[in-house]
Amino acid sequence: MLSKQKSSGQAIVLIVFAIIGLIGITALAIDAGNAFGDRRAAQSAADNSALAAALSIVKGDDNGTCCTNVDSIGMVRASSNGFPSNGGSVAVNHPPAASCNGSNGTYVGNNDYVQVIIHSNVNTFFGSIIGISQVHNCVEAIAKAKKGSYTQFASGNAIAAMACHGKKTINSTGNSNSVLINGGVFSNSDDAEAILINKISNLVISHGFGVTAVGGVNYPNGYSPTPITGATQIPCPLPDYWYPKDAGQTDGYVCNETGNNFPDDFGLDAVEGGVPVYRMVEGKTYCVTGAFKQPNKVLNGQNVHIVMINNGIHWNGNAEFNLSAAADANNPGADPLNGIIIYLPRPNSSPIILNGSANSTISGTIFAPNSDVSLNGDFNGTAWQSQVIGATVDLSGAIDFSVNYLGALNGGYITPPVLELTK
Repeated sequence: MLSKQKSSGQAIVLIVFAIIGLIGITALAIDAGNAFGDRRAAQSAADNSALAAALSIVKGDDNGTCCTNVDSIGMVRASSNGFPSNGGSVAVNHPPAASCNGSNGTYVGNNDYVQVIIHSNVNTFFGSIIGISQVHNCVEAIAKAKKGSYTQFASGNAIAAMACHGKKTINSTGNSNSVLINGGVFSNSDDAEAILINKISNLVISHGFGVTAVGGVNYPNGYSPTPITGATQIPCPLPDYWYPKDAGQTDGYVCNETGNNFPDDFGLDAVEGGVPVYRMVEGKTYCVTGAFKQPNKVLNGQNVHIVMINNGIHWNGNAEFNLSAAADANNPGADPLNGIIIYLPRPNSSPIILNGSANSTISGTIFAPNSDVSLNGDFNGTAWQSQVIGATVDLSGAIDFSVNYLGALNGGYITPPVLELTK
């Protein structure tokens, strides 16, 4: 049997070892906590730095260009958050490079993304006792940065019906003969018969383009190219950015001329062979608060816009119109109505009926995405350098025309920029 004195001595030894163990665990916990806190701080700094660098891409750096200052902007933001420090480093990569572990991730080489990698060092208080004087952290942040860009309406299709639902939103039947060059046909309707083509000759599309629908297409045997169905639907209703905007994000058009009876309110230019001829002033925007009917008249206008405020258009078979939209291919975002010849702003959903003569020509986009558009005239003269966008588009009857779609002469919109932290 151990004496009380000897037993007490053994207990003291055990207590000492226990205290040493607890001190060791506490020391490791302190060092690990410091390392974890540093990692969290480094990750937060990397996130902020990546977003700051990405924002500079979206905004165009400090000098309006992309992307000369991305690295320095990211470095400045990291520095404001205390990194690099203690012998660490910060790298800002646009496009992203290999990640912390040296592997190539999904975003490597993609200019739509910017990457920030922070290496940090944390001195240990107690780890040096066992030969660990520093703990190293590596964190990574990746942000997506995509500037808003100018995009052609309806992916550059020459004829587009934007109604979300309904049959025959594009209706090409009867004895119609429509020829599309440099552009195809698109229906945003999810109906099983979103597009109807009755005969092969009703709708002829040049090589490299075709018929596309969110829903289905009813077409004759032998029609080529085979229509594409199941396309992704453009959001319904149309996103705000599809509509003309100025810097204040309102409808961007400025009316240079306003009238209720077009074209009579805007002045007679001449009378030729008993037919009145009206000429629009080049470079102006004409806003019409009433209907636009043009029987037995000639209307000429170069580099102009027509905005129908609350009514529609009906041109009969004797009407002749020769119109071109103001369009600047080098700076399309400068004019909210760039490339648009006829515009029906929201909430105007009045119909458009064009039944002009063979001498009629149009250059520019007819943008009436909430309206029913009907083309049923004999336009077998020069091909329109145009684009027709309505809720529905009717190409039936005896229409005979061709469209040579040229993107530089037609309208579009600026897509919103994208800025998001992806990793």
